[in-house]
Amino acid sequence: NNVADEEEAEEEQIDEEAQSEGKDEEEDPLALLSLPLAVRNCPRISASEERLELAALSESERSRVRSDLYGLPPRGSPEFERLRAEMSANAVERAITEIPPSERVAMLHAQVAHPFLLSSPRRVLPFLQAEGGDASRAARRIVRYWEERERLLGDDAFAPDCFHPDDTEEDFVRLFRKGFRPTSDSRVNEALRASLVKAVSPWLLGKIQKVEREIESMPRRKKEALLEARERMPDVVDCEHRISAFLEAEDYDPAGAARRMASYWDMKRYLFGSEGLFDGEDEEEDGEGQGQGVDEETTERLRRAFVEECREELESGIIYPLPGHDTFGRGLIMIQAEKTPFSHAGRKRCLKILWHCIIEKARADVSTRLNGIVLVIHRGNSFSPRQVANLETLSRMRQLLFHAIPLRLCAIHECSPPRGQWARSMVIPAIKWLMKQSGRMKCVIHDGGQEEVLEALGKFGIKTEQLPDVLGGLLERENARKWAEERFLRWHHSSEDSNGEDELCT
Repeated sequence: NNVADEEEAEEEQIDEEAQSEGKDEEEDPLALLSLPLAVRNCPRISASEERLELAALSESERSRVRSDLYGLPPRGSPEFERLRAEMSANAVERAITEIPPSERVAMLHAQVAHPFLLSSPRRVLPFLQAEGGDASRAARRIVRYWEERERLLGDDAFAPDCFHPDDTEEDFVRLFRKGFRPTSDSRVNEALRASLVKAVSPWLLGKIQKVEREIESMPRRKKEALLEARERMPDVVDCEHRISAFLEAEDYDPAGAARRMASYWDMKRYLFGSEGLFDGEDEEEDGEGQGQGVDEETTERLRRAFVEECREELESGIIYPLPGHDTFGRGLIMIQAEKTPFSHAGRKRCLKILWHCIIEKARADVSTRLNGIVLVIHRGNSFSPRQVANLETLSRMRQLLFHAIPLRLCAIHECSPPRGQWARSMVIPAIKWLMKQSGRMKCVIHDGGQEEVLEALGKFGIKTEQLPDVLGGLLERENARKWAEERFLRWHHSSEDSNGEDELCT
């Protein structure tokens, strides 16, 4: 908590500098001809300082950094062993689902009595070890165990006090994230679902209540946008699955979730204004919240205004989602920074597109929600000093990526940065300083030609067929335009069509 408070205080100082710097730059048109003054003058992080930061991390912190970057913790670490145990338990659970429900009635009865039965590795692994690591045989052994237990004890075999009440925080998180594997029997599925909800709901409610207490204790200036949103649309802001998304992004830490929730609404109000707070907030994969956002007419008007404002950036393909996921199930987003506009207004438009791109991933993609996102950035030698954002924009981008979105940002891959001294000795070290230590640990710079960059990205689980040709990948250039067309530009075209019809009518 002390570390979080220190970073928060430092971020407030950066925000204050960013606001004053943004005003200065607007008054001085010469600032657009070179690097922004505040970027030239702000502190920088050297390579040696980064090495010292990494050396000062604990083993568990270092393992988390590696897991974020490479998708897996280092072999031999406690985190790796836990992951391996969970994967083994998952294999047994999959094997159990292949057994017809009619042949595992006693075990299903036990699952309904105690939903943690298969989701907790420590309850599954003894059976797997007894069968020499064979998941299929372990599944059959578990089924036989519960059949024999029921034969000997009857209904007492499933009594609540027969299950050790030692379920951990990890057990609750795992069960909440995984749910249950459905059977072919709808009645059994309903019983399993009801049992899971009964087990998890008190834990989740406790987390949500802690989030609310953290929000109540927050200074008002930090939660003004959240309070405005809550006053206008409480059902949207306080929806259980919305809050659980912020908890997921913060490893179920209520204090972190409360800060992220406040930052989410603050960021959205900064980008789209008060009227745009609820644009898209009723677009949910599971249907929850439908009809709770702004009315359809207002939504259409806001969406058309956004497309009209950002049409040039949408069509040029600066920011767009890459297809599929990396090897570890994480969503991928491409930023072709060499296309960044020179103006402050243009860079803010890019932030709006980045927001929509990420939030779409968060809402529509279960794998990304659970595993996080990875950014791939290309600048190249065509990226000029005039395209470097001022401190205000950089600060807002940091807020968006690290503190506002209901997703965990796992890694940033900076590919083929400009070779100029201005970039290597000034811009990149300044941006790393702005990112803070937690952000710097997620950033990897890939130098060299296309072959070297592709090979390097492959080691992080990103495949060549997922990458655009600017990086030497196989993805067609039309991919960026296709996403923008399907998601946004159709609004612009329909607007043009309606305008044409109006002209014909007159």
